[in-house]
Amino acid sequence: MKSLLIVLLVVGLFLALFLTRPTKADFETYIHGKDIKITDGKASGGKTISSTIGDKLKTFTAEQVQQSAADLYLSQCEYENRVVWTNVKKDGKVVYTGAVGHWFERGG
Repeated sequence: MKSLLIVLLVVGLFLALFLTRPTKADFETYIHGKDIKITDGKASGGKTISSTIGDKLKTFTAEQVQQSAADLYLSQCEYENRVVWTNVKKDGKVVYTGAVGHWFERGG
């Protein structure tokens, strides 16, 4: 009886993790949110004066004019959907992991 209860709890935990795994759309919403800014190709809490001026100077190509810094960052990201979590890679390194409805920054 104990073994059956343990198995049911493990299955319930697995289902909860699976159903609360964030998606690509959740990550895009997270990056476009107010708290996250893109500075020098990395997500951070804010911009410096030099990065603001640099962003204004990056409008030389037509494609970049139509995209914000967050859109450029998202276009460089790859998504790996695991069974109970999601990894976001940029330049081959995992930068965010999504689990239980939240995004966790990795790799500093």
